[in-house]
Amino acid sequence: MWLVYLVCLMCPAWPRCLVCPDRIEVPGACGVRWERLRGFLAPEAIVVFDIDHSVTTMCPMSEQAPNPGGDFPLPPVDEQMCFALYAASRAVTNLYRPLLERMNLTYPQYLVMMLLWERRDCPVKDIGAVLQLDYGTLTPLLKRLETRGLVNRDRDPGDERSVRVTLTEEGVRLRALAEGVPEAVGEVIALPADEFEATRLSLRRLTENVLAGEARLPGQD
Repeated sequence: MWLVYLVCLMCPAWPRCLVCPDRIEVPGACGVRWERLRGFLAPEAIVVFDIDHSVTTMCPMSEQAPNPGGDFPLPPVDEQMCFALYAASRAVTNLYRPLLERMNLTYPQYLVMMLLWERRDCPVKDIGAVLQLDYGTLTPLLKRLETRGLVNRDRDPGDERSVRVTLTEEGVRLRALAEGVPEAVGEVIALPADEFEATRLSLRRLTENVLAGEARLPGQD
């Protein structure tokens, strides 16, 4: 884990090569050299001088000053499960974005359409339950799909309190554009089949545990 600082070029520099400490590093063809600043940063800090003479200094978080909020230990951000899940979710969602452009769908809309391609019609409450979307998120999403002519929303004749969502013919035809999307994403994820399935099942179990539990700080009742 690295923190990035900008430092002044007026600081006394002590040029050393990262490969050989006894040899001064000279700028290479790329115009970049590495230097260590004496008396300004920790010896382990690394400074990058780029071709436009700005300076970027990187040093491990473990070498920074203690947290001002107290001396209790906190695990590094990149070692916490929550960050790993957050980063993976963002990375995969961003991976889908260019693939969904030809369908003009956002990722949440794509999830709804996949469920409807599987079931053809579905009550709104079931869509929310399967995709874990609340009504505040799901209602405008369905309205946009309906405006595009991809779905219809109608009262269930057997239960007036329930609204069913059904695919239109246009929505059915859109499925052809989704061909190859899961495979393209799977190729980038690049996990062996057994590891892929084990990860999926672990994430499902993690989600179930989180939804069934409640995080409490010590001393909270």
